Amino acid sequence: MTIGLACSDGGHLTSMCELMEAFGERDIFLITYEGIRKPSGFHRVYYIRRMYNNPFKFIVGSLQILRVLICERPSMSISTGSEVAIPFMLFSKLLGSKTVYVESVARISVLSRAGLLLYGKVDYFLVQWPELLKKYGSKAEYRGRLL
Repeated sequence: MTIGLACSDGGHLTSMCELMEAFGERDIFLITYEGIRKPSGFHRVYYIRRMYNNPFKFIVGSLQILRVLICERPSMSISTGSEVAIPFMLFSKLLGSKTVYVESVARISVLSRAGLLLYGKVDYFLVQWPELLKKYGSKAEYRGRLL
């Protein structure tokens, strides 16, 4: 089983690193932004250009993500956000991967843009605060916090 992971840097990457123990010895890879030091525990890291809020950069980054997903063909795809999660989750779903989105621990009362776009489109949508269950709806699940 190959597991694909994607996240931006900062707290999103920190949350992803907290999940590493759960993957055991499974074959995993990470997609993240250029300029980030390779996190320990990841053997295969694919770096993409930063997307920001620029439509052209978003398209370029999305195509880079699609290329990785076509080559890797993960059975499961997991993201902790941010904008890198959107094309990663949508392309993963189209390619037949089970998808899991974990909303940022920093989102306590305000919904993220990525979360709003992916809610209802992924197989599992996890929040890290029970207060968000009311805001997202019945598809969201609370199973505790990563940090």
